[in-house]
Amino acid sequence: MPVTFNFDYETGILTKVGTGKLSLAEMILSWDDAFNNYLHTNKNIQGIILDYREADFDFEVGSEDRVVDFYKKNKALFSAYKIAVITTNSKNITLPLLVTAKLNGFDYELFSTLEAATDWILNSNEISLN
Repeated sequence: MPVTFNFDYETGILTKVGTGKLSLAEMILSWDDAFNNYLHTNKNIQGIILDYREADFDFEVGSEDRVVDFYKKNKALFSAYKIAVITTNSKNITLPLLVTAKLNGFDYELFSTLEAATDWILNSNEISLN
C-alpha cells in the first residue's frame, strides 16, 4: 500500500505519507493502521499531517463525499485533532478543497509546505499562510 505513518515524538505530530497512485479505497483503508497503532493508543498526538506531495490521486471528482462521510463517521476521534493536508500537485488540490468546504466541526486545512502545516498544528492561536 502506498501509505505510511510516522509519529514524531518531539512535536507530537502523526504524519500520513501517500506516494504513487493512491486510490480512494487505499486512502480510507490506510486509517486502520493509524487507528490500531497510533490514534487509540497514543494520547500525545497534537495533530495529523496528511502529506500527499508525492501522491497521484486515482479517483474522480465527486469522491469527496466518501471522504467527508468517513471523517464524520469517526468524528469523535478526528475532531480532537488539527488535520493539515499538504499537496502541491494541481490535480490533487481539488479533493482536499472540496472536503474542506463540506467538513464542518473539524480543524482541517490545506497547505503547500510541511513547515506551514507543522506551524499551524503547533501554534494553535496563529494562522500560518502557506
